[in-house]
Amino acid sequence: MKPTTYKTFEEAASASKSRDQQGSAIVIGNFDGVHRGHQRLIEHAVKLAQSGEHAPLRVIALTFWPHPVRYFRPTLESFEIMTLDQRVDTLGTYGVEEVFAIPFDKGIASQTPEEFVIQALVTSLCAREVIVGEDFHFGHKRSGNVESLTELGKKHGFNTHAIPLLDDHGEHISSTRIRTQLKEGALDEVTRLMGRPYTLTGKVIHGDARGRELGYPTANTQVEQEVHLPDGIYTTTLETERYGSLQACTYIGSRPTYEEAKGRNVETFVLNVPQTKEGFDLYESRVQIKFHVRQRGDMAFSSSEELIAQMDRDVEQARQWHQGQP
Repeated sequence: MKPTTYKTFEEAASASKSRDQQGSAIVIGNFDGVHRGHQRLIEHAVKLAQSGEHAPLRVIALTFWPHPVRYFRPTLESFEIMTLDQRVDTLGTYGVEEVFAIPFDKGIASQTPEEFVIQALVTSLCAREVIVGEDFHFGHKRSGNVESLTELGKKHGFNTHAIPLLDDHGEHISSTRIRTQLKEGALDEVTRLMGRPYTLTGKVIHGDARGRELGYPTANTQVEQEVHLPDGIYTTTLETERYGSLQACTYIGSRPTYEEAKGRNVETFVLNVPQTKEGFDLYESRVQIKFHVRQRGDMAFSSSEELIAQMDRDVEQARQWHQGQP
């Protein structure tokens, strides 16, 4: 079930009152990517909510939207791995029941650690257990840390739990590390760090039917988030509401073979088109594209025949990967 989302302190406080002040286990973080390190924090929160000192509790993820980096560096390009909606959906799969997405603005940035604790954790969310990473900082100029949060918890009635960062080959798992791997197209690493494939979400829209003319009709997807991956061909899975999971091959790029092509496209060719009485139609549907392998980079071809021959090879390579999966 998708978690309930609050975007104001008033909404969160009203929800707490409607539950007769039932306490909460709050896990705090930006959760961009909801990677294995984030999952460790959530797992700890779920355990405390079910069997801790104050159980039963609601499991709430407290995050910021937009990301604080956007506030301090508004011109930064290509940053978030996930949209807020994706983040909320994914947090729900790991046991989070509610998400409080605090708008990060001047008011939040200027709060002292204690002001933040009173407004966000105590008044709005009825905190009983608070779970953070061991490097957690908060409040004006990041002046608060785990030690000060622990002391404030004693003062305001909640326990603080600082969880060690998840180490991976001598380096901590982080959203920054995942962004770097995505930009390099290192999908094996991304999948391992996130614990699941990198996914783009969006709506299938009408394109110029170029793929259909070449014998490879594609689902042109208007994606909802920034695309961190480099241009090229990928082995993917297309998740659809109507047809379930479909084996696929996805192209990201500006189609350099055709001079009139403009902009960056995300186009997916389905390998195993389901045979239905109504026919196969994805237009206007919302889909998810899960990325498994980067097959090659983008390139221009001297003719349509040369392009089709390469597409034949790309599709066969994607098909072989899918056939090799358990």
